[in-house]
Amino acid sequence: FTPEITVEIPGDALYDTLAFGYSISPRIKKTYSALHLIHNPLTPLQQRITVSIKADSLPLRLRDKALLVRIADGKRNPSGGAWKNGYVTGKTWYFGYYTIGVDTIPPTIKPVPLPYRPRSRKHHHQPQPKRTRLSFIINDNFSGIDTYKATINGKWTLMEYDAKNDLLTYNYDDLLKPGKNSFRLTVTDEKGNKASYYKTVTR
Repeated sequence: FTPEITVEIPGDALYDTLAFGYSISPRIKKTYSALHLIHNPLTPLQQRITVSIKADSLPLRLRDKALLVRIADGKRNPSGGAWKNGYVTGKTWYFGYYTIGVDTIPPTIKPVPLPYRPRSRKHHHQPQPKRTRLSFIINDNFSGIDTYKATINGKWTLMEYDAKNDLLTYNYDDLLKPGKNSFRLTVTDEKGNKASYYKTVTR
């Protein structure tokens, strides 16, 4: 295509024949390549196309954090991919503006507190509800959540993931022994950035 970029379009990816368009612009802030306009963002695709952008400006230390970024409506959209042989290559469902970006920021893990139940005068000595689960809001600022792993006292335990609400829940089970227990949660994003959370859980 050009030394700067190659685009592979499967034969049945297009709905119609097209006069293919391409242009290149100077790189924008916080990116690591020129900005490439691949055809027209409004042209739909039936299959993903493969985009490879030359990564000359990408520092060695950031290679494993690199991914394709699609610029649309002024926003940066992570489009996956990885560095290989001097290019960052990924597959995408869209034509449009592409460049190379990096993700070096770990995900966030936010514990969800128990709902507080105010005590009425009538039931002044009523205890607060006992905890039966741990819940967390997990987020990643860019490339997206890849994996999560929870352990109780070093043993793997099941968690429920509600991706729609970014909610991860551990319902207390038999791994939780009477007394103090060590809970650990590790969340990793698509670029290998990790966040960990530790808590002593008393049962």
